[in-house]
Amino acid sequence: MAVGGWWYWRNWRLYGDPLGLQAMFAVLPRRAEPPTWAELLARAQGVWRSCWAVFGWFNVVADEWFYHVYTILSLLGLAGLLICPLVNPPTRRLAHSLTRSPADSQTRKPADSPTRTLLLLALWLMLIVIALVQWAQMRYPQGRLLFPAISAFAVLLSAGLHIWIPRRWRGTFATLLISGLFGLAAFAPWRWIAPAYAAPALLPPNAKVPNPLAAEFEGQIRLVGYEMDTTALRPGQTLQLTLYWKALRPPDRDYSVFIHLVDEVGIIQAQRDSYPASGALPTTEWPVGPIIPDQHSIQIPETAIAPARLRVDVGLYHFADGIRLSVGEQDHLTLGYIQLLPRVTERGLPNPIFINFEDQIALVGFQLDRRVMRPGEALTLTLWWEALTAPQKDYVVFTHLVFPPDAVWAQVDAMPQGGAAPTSTWETGRLIKDTYQLRLPDDAPPGIYFIEVGLYDPRTLDRLKTNFTDQRIVLGYVKIIEHATDS
Repeated sequence: MAVGGWWYWRNWRLYGDPLGLQAMFAVLPRRAEPPTWAELLARAQGVWRSCWAVFGWFNVVADEWFYHVYTILSLLGLAGLLICPLVNPPTRRLAHSLTRSPADSQTRKPADSPTRTLLLLALWLMLIVIALVQWAQMRYPQGRLLFPAISAFAVLLSAGLHIWIPRRWRGTFATLLISGLFGLAAFAPWRWIAPAYAAPALLPPNAKVPNPLAAEFEGQIRLVGYEMDTTALRPGQTLQLTLYWKALRPPDRDYSVFIHLVDEVGIIQAQRDSYPASGALPTTEWPVGPIIPDQHSIQIPETAIAPARLRVDVGLYHFADGIRLSVGEQDHLTLGYIQLLPRVTERGLPNPIFINFEDQIALVGFQLDRRVMRPGEALTLTLWWEALTAPQKDYVVFTHLVFPPDAVWAQVDAMPQGGAAPTSTWETGRLIKDTYQLRLPDDAPPGIYFIEVGLYDPRTLDRLKTNFTDQRIVLGYVKIIEHATDS
């Protein structure tokens, strides 16, 4: 309270809540539903790793061996605590050596006091873990929330590890262990954090770059070249693109880079927006003359419709107002094209995917009969389902044609095959073809719509979850154009 009491008092005065949770949830809403035990177990690995070494916004991780070191030490410590009463009956002497203070040597204490101290530390650790599980009911858990128990964990870990060490070597072991862990902690920033946020190495002004260009953006910045790692991809794969920039004069703003992969009908299938060099070298810090390499990764969505020919567009804009820098007479530059190839599967389904709905049903393929349509027309959507088990309920399929962010302009909710193939009759491994007609009303506005699908229980309206969430599954996009006008 002496350290953090002012913070609780401030929250109470400002929000009427000493923890400030209501103010936080107003900005970051709590979960709509609590997690299942399966989800908690699946997230446990992320919590454990982020407790030791996950940096940035969960985007910088350590090497696998680093986590293995702490996991093995923790398991050995836990095993030592569990077997201690069996292999080393005089446990109290060990516990006493780890928990006593200098004054204890002059003051006799009850024989079981050190053991009670270890039990108290274990109780505190369990309370923090329980609190973390409770927090997970409202928001997603993170390893840093275990930090209040890290001192107790360290003492318990030391006690457990000492069980395995002969008494005469325990002092040496403790010195080596502390030194080793300190070395790992000191090593981490230089091994993982610094490289992740390092600015790219600048190239000489006359350096040769792949695919040389001379595209000027309003006389401030020139794109002098680019390099793509491939010209053909499949859904779910990633395009690696390096842009080579040169400042012609000191840029007056911090500009962002956009990269769009646009299909034949003008729909953006994948995009990447970021500051140059992931923010490590903003444009206002660019020196005039040297060439600045700028690497980007653009992932193709798993549900991208293939085959397709994707145009690679790049440009610069100011994030605060969205205004793009012009290049020539346009606000973007086309670098080239890549082919989006369909996945190849044994079943030969169009647009094969695998979206698992609670280990009961999987969506394994889909097809659209058109990508461009007008108000009043109908889109034919064909879905292929696979029974992963024998469902016990008759689920309803929902199919929506949505104008962003959430305006549903066409909708069909029905049991598979119009009720002819209820899910409760499906046998494990069965493949079901399921077709829907989504008709737009005549007053639907033009724009880019997306298709969302899912399954729900008609009695409770609860949706089947995918990847622990019941949020929509977006299958693809459709371009809605205006009615043709009579000439």
